[in-house]
Amino acid sequence: MIKKYKIGDALKIDVQDEQVKEAEYNASFFDGITAYSMVNQKGDVLAVLGFRVFDEKGECFALMGKNIGNRMIEFVRFANKKIKVEMKKQKVKKVFMTVKDGFIEAKRLAFMLGFSEVAKLPLFFDEKDYLLYVRKE
Repeated sequence: MIKKYKIGDALKIDVQDEQVKEAEYNASFFDGITAYSMVNQKGDVLAVLGFRVFDEKGECFALMGKNIGNRMIEFVRFANKKIKVEMKKQKVKKVFMTVKDGFIEAKRLAFMLGFSEVAKLPLFFDEKDYLLYVRKE
């Protein structure tokens, strides 16, 4: 099930190894933006998706759990629809997201969400290179 985000949901995810530092540093960020949580039947948080507008540009954020498994398809379908709705509602033509360089699963997610790589961001976070992606409507 995907539901409206509850404060602290991002802290409950058993994130993929590549996102541990991001989650430690940024999990509380989801508490202040438009966000949604995917939970299983036991109530475990499997993933979160967030969206905000900053300087007239949309930004998309996601934390994915190690145990999302085949629920990824449901998450991608929901995220695609929500991003489109939020872009229209908040009147933005472009949405950006960043992905750690070499994080194959995140690059795949960006592609499935309709994002295209546009730039490399050297030493962007935690002294690691990231890639900038954009989705245009």
